[in-house]
Amino acid sequence: QEVLSFRNLTPMSDTAVNYHLMDAPDGALPCSRVKLSIECKSLRNMDTFSKSDPFVVIELKDKQGRWKEIGRTETIYNNLNPRFATTIEMDYFFEEMQHLKFSVYDEDNKSRKLSQQDFIGSCESSLGSIVGSKSNSLSAPLKGESGADEKK
Repeated sequence: QEVLSFRNLTPMSDTAVNYHLMDAPDGALPCSRVKLSIECKSLRNMDTFSKSDPFVVIELKDKQGRWKEIGRTETIYNNLNPRFATTIEMDYFFEEMQHLKFSVYDEDNKSRKLSQQDFIGSCESSLGSIVGSKSNSLSAPLKGESGADEKK
C-alpha cells in the first residue's frame, strides 16, 4: 500500500512559543514554528519504461475553505520510495485547526503546472495531528489514480 509519512523535525520540547498578531480582536495567538519532512513508500509506478519521478505539493486550507499551495518538495527521479530533502516550515497555531493536503505527482516535464504532471495520490491531515502524534511522525495511505503498472 502506498504510504506518505511526515515528521515534525522540531520537537515541541525544543521550540519556543511565539505570538503572532492576527486580525482577530483578541490579539495575539500562541504559535510555534515547525519543520516538516516528507517521505513516501511503495508508490505506484506511473511510467512504463522507468520508475516514477515523484514530488509532493503541500497545501493549507484557508478560512474560506480553499486550498493554497504553501510548498513543494524537489523531484526525486526513478524512485518509488522517495525521502525528500526539502522541508516545509510553517507556524503551528495551538488553538487553530490547520488542514493540510499532501499531493504526490509524477513529474513528466519541467512545467510547474500540475495539470501537465501525473497525479499519483493525496492524503489530508491536520498539523495538530502531526505535531501531537507519537514520536512527532505520522503516516497515511494515499488515495488517488491507478499507475502504469496497474494499467497494463
